[in-house]
Amino acid sequence: MDIETWREAFPAVAEEGRIHLNNCSASPLPQRGIDARRECERVWVTEGNPWETWLGKVNEAKGRFAGLINADPDDVAVLSCATQAFSQVASALEYDDRSGVVLSELEFPTTPQFWGAQERRGAEVRVAESDDGITVPASAYEAHIDDDTALVCTSHAYSFTGGLCPVDAVADAVHDAGGYLFLDAYQSLGVVPIDVDDQDIDMLVSGSLKFLLGGPGIAFLYVDPDVAAELEPTNLGWFGVDDIFGFET
Repeated sequence: MDIETWREAFPAVAEEGRIHLNNCSASPLPQRGIDARRECERVWVTEGNPWETWLGKVNEAKGRFAGLINADPDDVAVLSCATQAFSQVASALEYDDRSGVVLSELEFPTTPQFWGAQERRGAEVRVAESDDGITVPASAYEAHIDDDTALVCTSHAYSFTGGLCPVDAVADAVHDAGGYLFLDAYQSLGVVPIDVDDQDIDMLVSGSLKFLLGGPGIAFLYVDPDVAAELEPTNLGWFGVDDIFGFET
């Protein structure tokens, strides 16, 4: 499509003279997103509780997300935000044997705030420093990774600079030490290719409000199936069982 056709697809910039300057906060909502939201409201009003329709849409969204990262939809959970994804993973960690959690100094505040709070549960937060204020080299992460490291939790694209994490090298380093790699792809998914299998990513979270053009309130958590088999979260609820309509208590 030509640029004017693209502009018309986004009401926020369709008006002549308006230009969206990407600030990586929330994307302008496309018209088809607005239409989909209205359709959701229509179905809710006219059909009451159409669980088959709702869950079908959830599974469709999981499938589309999985396709972006080369994952199986069964290894993807739908959540509300990055904090909830961090919480799900953290609830499965015990810090008696491994307490180290490695972050970078260029993280969005959610990451250090969340993992800093886990120090009350026994975690030890370590911070990889940037040499240039834009990126964090693999060596900076490696300096804080040892046999006590539980995981590295870091951004794929650093929110304040746009610099990219050296994912492959960091994955190799933390796996050699016996820990996990948890990647926050909020700032990159949709514009930077990700392959969780090829890049050996254990866990990944991203949401729909930025480059995926879907608005806030929806996030996706990927967990490698082998990792999922090793960890058992204590944050469990209705959708955390195999048969949600079995109503087992």
